[in-house]
Amino acid sequence: MFRYMDYIFNVYKEKSFSCAAKKLHISQSSLSTTVRKAEREIGAPIFNRKTTPISLTAFGRKYIQAAQTLYLLRNDLEHYISEMKTSVKGRIAIGASSFFSTYLLADAISEFRKEFPEVKIELFENVTPYLQKRLDSQFIDLMITNTRMNCFMKPVSLHLSYWK
Repeated sequence: MFRYMDYIFNVYKEKSFSCAAKKLHISQSSLSTTVRKAEREIGAPIFNRKTTPISLTAFGRKYIQAAQTLYLLRNDLEHYISEMKTSVKGRIAIGASSFFSTYLLADAISEFRKEFPEVKIELFENVTPYLQKRLDSQFIDLMITNTRMNCFMKPVSLHLSYWK
């Protein structure tokens, strides 16, 4: 019943077989034949061809309503799939002193979680020398400190992955 829905919907939108055929890049006769075949399979006419521009029959109005609902559902599903594909997942471990954790990171983590709900955040509070060892061993991914470090920083590795 909905095999020819795109063709029928384009005729409805354009209110013309010839305009819809141009838009669909097919011949007008091919489009007319396809719509008539659909109407025969369904057992009811969709278009009143005696009006100019063409109009919908009572059944045609129901058909178009159902088609619009299906298009909305398809768009919602495509949007959901797109979001899933680009959804960031994984884990990030952050080390910081109690002061930074309380006054700097709380709001930042809250905002981050809104944007990336699939990322697990682990927060480790401790003193800088201890956190430095954890960073060097890659137990934590990021360290926030007010202590001047006399070394070159290693690249941060965020262990984030994307759903595919």
